[in-house]
Amino acid sequence: MKSSSNLLLLLLGICSVTNQVWCWPADKSYNDDYNADDADNDQDDYPDPAKILSTGEDFIVNIGSTVKLPCKVEGDAVIQWSKGPKETPLFLGNSKQTDNLRYTMDQRDYTLTIVAVNISDSDVFHCKVLDEQTSITHTLKVKSGPVITKTVPEKDRNEEKEGTPITFMCEAAGIPKPKVYWITNNHLHKGPQRLESDHFSYDKLTWKHSGNYTCVAEQDKETTRKVIHLNVHGSPDVEVAAKHINSAEHYESELICSIHCTGCHDVHWEKDGHEIKPDRHFTVLQEGHRHILRISATKKSDFGEYICVATNKFGSSNGTIHLKGQPMKPTLEKLSAGENGKSSITWKIVSRGEIKGYEINYKKQTDDEWQTLSPEVQPGNNGIFLLTHEFDIPSDIPKDTYKARIRAQNEYGFSELSDEVPFPAGGSGSEDSPKPGSPILEESNGSGASHQELRLSIMFIVALLTARFLQ
Repeated sequence: MKSSSNLLLLLLGICSVTNQVWCWPADKSYNDDYNADDADNDQDDYPDPAKILSTGEDFIVNIGSTVKLPCKVEGDAVIQWSKGPKETPLFLGNSKQTDNLRYTMDQRDYTLTIVAVNISDSDVFHCKVLDEQTSITHTLKVKSGPVITKTVPEKDRNEEKEGTPITFMCEAAGIPKPKVYWITNNHLHKGPQRLESDHFSYDKLTWKHSGNYTCVAEQDKETTRKVIHLNVHGSPDVEVAAKHINSAEHYESELICSIHCTGCHDVHWEKDGHEIKPDRHFTVLQEGHRHILRISATKKSDFGEYICVATNKFGSSNGTIHLKGQPMKPTLEKLSAGENGKSSITWKIVSRGEIKGYEINYKKQTDDEWQTLSPEVQPGNNGIFLLTHEFDIPSDIPKDTYKARIRAQNEYGFSELSDEVPFPAGGSGSEDSPKPGSPILEESNGSGASHQELRLSIMFIVALLTARFLQ
């Protein structure tokens, strides 16, 4: 025991005398070199970590071209190239890990070269320094023409039921990304319509939505398109060309209704609840969607209400046309200010029978009662009559406004009253001679008589002066 203690003391003494570092715990100044065995400074020398000097870029190239993806590295490193989101290996160090002969890597600066580029090369490419977890990503886009990848509906021809909703949608691919729009050609509009959108919807389909819908993908000067045909089924749609038809005895009358129908198995005409059977007097014709009932040598008993009826498996629809001898409702042809600010109104009247008379009503806008005029009838031309009437109404208030309406009469009776036409007051209120077909309103205050008396007085004075001068 005593000898062991002496040995320990001896060792401590030797360390104290020789001051050898290997006997002491590591000094903090030695950092990681616990043994302090460096020759000059008691620290190990470590190389700087490798880093990538290049930055990620986007490359847009044409098919068949060559592209170089840079990955310049500073320092010694093992480089890995990979492709796509799943990072499929291409190169690891000097080892090529893809069978694609078009891919090569420069051993000096690690540039990845792709020759004869095609669509399959459009992807992301990663250059990574192993162990350091530093990397860059290049995006390669290969120019390609527009391609329509998806449409809704998918089928080229589609059958839909009336009242159901539908959505049209179109997706397209290409580099650069193509612009997508639709061209509709249906019965809602006259001619094709362009919609600047890749999708649109209809809440309730009708037969008018039937037609062609074209998706267009446009890129620079190159376009591609897909046509989708839509046919909407439902009960017949019946439209009449005119709800009222004017005719006269001994004239030929023609009634027209347009029928849009899928699978119509019955189309006929009725009058007074009875189906009209074609004969020498009634002729039934069809021109496309137009269904025509032609009446030869119209008789007075032919006037009345006619119904065009169409039926298919979805239901039945009809349209009503009134054939009458009375003039058609007069319509406004022209409203203008004539001489001296007088308002002039021209009405158009359609009547196969000769017009026997007119009845014009007029009044101030604020009045309750109408004043009535009966202008002179002028000859018509092939059943068309024009009546022009000039109103000469003086007004103390310049903004006084009147309104007028008219109805026409022939041998079968009066027409409906026209719509009311507002017009401003104006004119001198004189009793100038009216133009043919344009009688001037006569004021009830006797101003015309006063003017006539004044003219007679002037003429009498002139005569007296002349007689005295001759003496």
